[in-house]
Amino acid sequence: METKSTPDTAHIKPPSSRKVTLLFGGVLLVLVVLFIVGLLPHLRQHERLAVEAAQSRTETEEVTVITPHFAPSDSLILPGSIQAIEEANLNARTTGFVRRRYVDIGSRVKAGQLLAEIESPEVDQQLLAAHADEAKAVAGTGQARADVANKQATVAQSQAAVAQTQATVAQTQAVVSQMQANLGQARAAQKRAEAKLLQTQAATGTARAKLAQTKQALAGRQADLVQQQSQATLAERTWQRWQGLARSGAVSRQEADEKEFAYLTRKAAVNSADAAVHSAEADVDAAKATVSSSEADEQAAQEDIAAAKESVNAAMSMVASSKSNVEAARSSVDASRAGVNATKAGVEASRANVQAAQALSGSSRATAQRYAVLQGFQRITAPFSGVITSRSIDAGSLVKADDSTTAKNGLFGLARTDVLRIMVSVPQTYAANMQPGQTVKVTIREFPGKFFTGTIARNAGALDPATRTLLTEIHVNNADGKLLPGMYSQVEFGSLKSKPHLRIPANALVIGAEGTRVAIVNKANKIHFQPVVLGADNGQETEVVSGLAGDETLVTNASDDLKEGVTVKPIAAPPVELPGGPPPAHPTSGAAPPPATH
Repeated sequence: METKSTPDTAHIKPPSSRKVTLLFGGVLLVLVVLFIVGLLPHLRQHERLAVEAAQSRTETEEVTVITPHFAPSDSLILPGSIQAIEEANLNARTTGFVRRRYVDIGSRVKAGQLLAEIESPEVDQQLLAAHADEAKAVAGTGQARADVANKQATVAQSQAAVAQTQATVAQTQAVVSQMQANLGQARAAQKRAEAKLLQTQAATGTARAKLAQTKQALAGRQADLVQQQSQATLAERTWQRWQGLARSGAVSRQEADEKEFAYLTRKAAVNSADAAVHSAEADVDAAKATVSSSEADEQAAQEDIAAAKESVNAAMSMVASSKSNVEAARSSVDASRAGVNATKAGVEASRANVQAAQALSGSSRATAQRYAVLQGFQRITAPFSGVITSRSIDAGSLVKADDSTTAKNGLFGLARTDVLRIMVSVPQTYAANMQPGQTVKVTIREFPGKFFTGTIARNAGALDPATRTLLTEIHVNNADGKLLPGMYSQVEFGSLKSKPHLRIPANALVIGAEGTRVAIVNKANKIHFQPVVLGADNGQETEVVSGLAGDETLVTNASDDLKEGVTVKPIAAPPVELPGGPPPAHPTSGAAPPPATH
């Protein structure tokens, strides 16, 4: 079978390889051209950045700089609280009830002025009892002295007996000499008169002791009468109160009658004590009469002694010839003298009793004086002139001696305000300037535009180790009373520095691990970091104590990129108006500060 081709298929031929190659080469050429066209701008930009970087490496950094300035000396202003120059809390020294109060808060009082009175019945009763004990002890002393007088009279009697024995011996041994006997009788009569005088004196002492005892008994009865009257008064007031309660039905009538019976019983006891007082007064009158009688007997005995002495003087001329016989009789008298010595020993014992009674009397007197002192504590007086700042009592209030619950505030608070004091804490920098006598200005917010003059009175003499401050006391005259304790005040000490001090802005400081420094631009425009010591800081500026001379150029707001020795381009900072006007260019007084160390 014969195959035949169609006309379409007969004319189609495959493409040639040469055409394909040319087509591929054209496309590749177009891509290369496009890449080159896009790459050239990037290369030019990279080249420009490299040039700018090289230029920046060759240029110096610009920094803002300032120059330190010297500020004039300034004053020191510190706060303080105003206090009274003297303050005291007045407390009670005795226990009782407030009888009356004479002052209140705000009252101005003088030193020694009576502020209040306290009623202490127990102390009054103890004082009366102590006086009674003292009177009893005094009576005991009088009794002991009477015993001494009796013993002395016995001694005189014994001595009279010795004289009588001597006369008897003389009569028996010198019968021949009647005159010697007469002399002995005269002497014996004189001795008897003297003995009688001593007896009458002893009787007088006894009568006086009895009088003292009756007076002591009278004092005891009177004290008992006062006590019974006090108890009767209390019973009467109690009965009257219970009568009112019975009428209102608060208590039974039986209870009210019992109180009335108690009152009547106390009233009867008062009458009995009054009768006892009258009886004791009668005893005192009788004792006085006895004393008067004994004194009359004593006067008569003295007259007898005078007569006996005249008789002895008349016989002495006759006795002169009888002395030899008297010597022989003295041996017999020695035995009688031994008895006299024994009697004298009894007198010494009685004197010891007198001393013991006097000691008891002194003890009773001391007790009475102590209660008298406690009675004086019933008056509360002002220890100094001032104003009453507090009061914690009213009439009828119970107060206790040395009560710890009221000791803190006391019955009254007293403050002296004619002179006030202000305690301020002065920093260590200014402590050396705080000298007594220096005047200061004191301002109070409540008195705008006005100041008060104060004077430094004293300082503590040592700094507080916790705050490094010196406690200073300032006195302010307050005679007009305008200032009140507790007010807040400000104390201005005036200029405390002898020369101007260097100041720099706070942003010129560089604080780091190396300490506090400043960045200085030297004459070669290179950076040097200089350590400094700072003083007072007022916020906007800081005082430099050492490290700068004052003519340096300082960098402000120094960046962390600044390094030691780097070259910079300084640009002056715009002027800043400081409080108090522009700073002076140079110091006006004082020596120049030390040069900075580079």
